[in-house]
Amino acid sequence: MLFKDHFGCIVCTIVMFVLGAAMALVGLLCAGDPLTYAGFMRSWGTAFVFNTIAALLFPVASWAERFCRLCKTKPGTIGYQLANTLIMNGVFVTFVTVCMMTVNVGFGKMFWPAFFGLYPILFVLGYIVSFLVGIPAAKIAMKIVGGRTEEGA
Repeated sequence: MLFKDHFGCIVCTIVMFVLGAAMALVGLLCAGDPLTYAGFMRSWGTAFVFNTIAALLFPVASWAERFCRLCKTKPGTIGYQLANTLIMNGVFVTFVTVCMMTVNVGFGKMFWPAFFGLYPILFVLGYIVSFLVGIPAAKIAMKIVGGRTEEGA
């Protein structure tokens, strides 16, 4: 749903790339797993795939836009970016955490304790990463699409 234009595709890909790496690193460290290249790459790749699936399944951009209007924030302001990131992060981090927990822990009696032990950490991390990466990602995307953000740019 976020990929309806080139601009959105580029921004989301950059953010999901960095967010996946951050979630993989922190997830491995919090789980007490050894930080190996293979383990990190597997977790990073899996997180990126789940982020991409979430972007295709959920109309997060329109949800975030509606939330920003509800909060009466104006595009280009820090308030708009904070509100937008809250919704985007809420959907992506929740979806990726649930999927990664299912893959790594399984959906058994340890699922919810593991989820609630790690989710708050990943949510805060994801919010900070998404907020900080979102602004430069939008600038990079603007340069690539020639300043056009409309559909068909």
